[in-house]
Amino acid sequence: MLLLHDIVEVDAGVTFCYDDKGHEDKAEREQAAADRIFGLLPEPQAKEFRAIWDEFEAEESDTAQFAAALDRMIPLIHNLNTSGRAWKENSVSYAQIFSKNKKIERACPSLWDYVHSRIQQAVTDGWIPESSICGAQLGTV
Repeated sequence: MLLLHDIVEVDAGVTFCYDDKGHEDKAEREQAAADRIFGLLPEPQAKEFRAIWDEFEAEESDTAQFAAALDRMIPLIHNLNTSGRAWKENSVSYAQIFSKNKKIERACPSLWDYVHSRIQQAVTDGWIPESSICGAQLGTV
């Protein structure tokens, strides 16, 4: 599921998670990429792969929710292991990080507890400016 998602995402042009402008047409670009890629395959395989990709995009099944949580983990781990490099370079706020990654909790609450504690530590360590919390308490944005 994740591999099919990534193939379509790469073909459509990967959009930075916190790029609101880039997300404006992301769904359309990815739909077109999925149509093109899966259209290259023989009918049975095309239908099967498209159904898997659609399931991921809908994030309704437990499998899709878990896959989406794992998909969010890669950039989180990257930032947590580089002292928040991409967050700093792109002036990403705590509220953005919290809202984009909260979906992890739905799929795996214990993983979210761990990740959220690491995000809070990133604020404490100065990787995410406290001013970006906008007066909200950590974890309640």
